[in-house]
Amino acid sequence: MTDSEFNRRPGGYRFPAFTSPAHTWSSVVQEWADRKRIHIDFRIYESGPPHALTFTAIPSINGVLHPEYQGVGSNVRVAKNQASERIGHSGHC
Repeated sequence: MTDSEFNRRPGGYRFPAFTSPAHTWSSVVQEWADRKRIHIDFRIYESGPPHALTFTAIPSINGVLHPEYQGVGSNVRVAKNQASERIGHSGHC
């Protein structure tokens, strides 16, 4: 686990149940981060053949990369959403 200010947070925030398809882990984690003044960005990496790319999103939280929360998917949106879900379930929000 990355030694960072985020991973040392006691957490305790519980994300509400999603009430519409517009709610995604990416959106609710970003809203939470904005309220807490925590900057979350993603480094995106591509791998695989051009006809079947796989995307990996590694979150950077307040400028520190957190590969333990990385997401992988068939497109950038899916990879970011998976990474955001891992952040949301980390116990540090």
